[in-house]
Amino acid sequence: MAAFKLYYTTYDLNPESKTGKGFLLRFDYGDKESFFSSVQSWENLDNISSQQLENDILDCRLENVLLDSSFQLARHSKTLFSESKYQNKIKSHLLVADAKKLSDETIALIIDGGFDSIKLKVHEDLGLSLLDIFYWLGPLDPKIKLRLDFNLYFSKNDVLSAFAKLTPEELARVDWVEDPFSGTMDEWSALYQNLDVKAALDWLRPLEFSNRHFPFITKVFKPSLMTSDEKKHLEALKFWDSQSEDNKASCLFTSYFAHPMEQLLASVEADQHTESLSEVHGGFCSHNAYPKNKYSELLNVNSGYLGLENTSEMLRLLEKEDWVYADSFG
Repeated sequence: MAAFKLYYTTYDLNPESKTGKGFLLRFDYGDKESFFSSVQSWENLDNISSQQLENDILDCRLENVLLDSSFQLARHSKTLFSESKYQNKIKSHLLVADAKKLSDETIALIIDGGFDSIKLKVHEDLGLSLLDIFYWLGPLDPKIKLRLDFNLYFSKNDVLSAFAKLTPEELARVDWVEDPFSGTMDEWSALYQNLDVKAALDWLRPLEFSNRHFPFITKVFKPSLMTSDEKKHLEALKFWDSQSEDNKASCLFTSYFAHPMEQLLASVEADQHTESLSEVHGGFCSHNAYPKNKYSELLNVNSGYLGLENTSEMLRLLEKEDWVYADSFG
């Protein structure tokens, strides 16, 4: 049986900051074909430094969940490059990594990309941030929804107090709040019961999360960071979803705020689940959060759907990278 040979090269999506560094990967299966992927760590989330990740690449250490997920996604590069063009089946929101960076350019991106939802991360000054957000969104069609991500930065009282001050029109624009505050999901239900605002769950809590939470919680999955437990949880959601006529699961699949190849492969993976879940949302349009590069310039967004107009051009860019041999496995 032929072994895989692993090659890698580095990238930096944002040279002016400490974010955006990662690795493009190439898996050669014998002399027959190559599969491509990418991997990137966020030290504050993964507890893995870029140096540790590179060491794991050199050792082909696939027990690293980031590397294993990247290897699993690499098979989709064959699907991606087998067609002349690609368009994701799931409509995405526009990601703005910092609510303080809302601008006229953001509004133009929403309009030009045909987005009907925008995701904003808010980590401080909740009340003032919400005032600023609704100021910027005011001129837009009320049908354009707002998805907020608090990453557990605020207390329950902070969140309930800030939302109690919003107008009915502003509350109606909120699609959900991801990780609203530290607490149980039953506590999160206070947002729904008191203010009719839903929540989204961005980490694994299988013993707590069940189908009784479906009406007010959307489960977030990142194909680039899927542990075996996350995969089992996704299959459980599909089962629960299939067993009920009126209590359906809501899932959000997102990219990992990384290289355009990661965006595309994560979106191809998410495409596989559209027929087995009743309500599927996407969050694959994260490339605007970085300065443009030769890969992101090939991406397009049409009515909120991520696409690649010329797959052969992206494959050409990948093939021209300065690949470094790491090791063999399999």
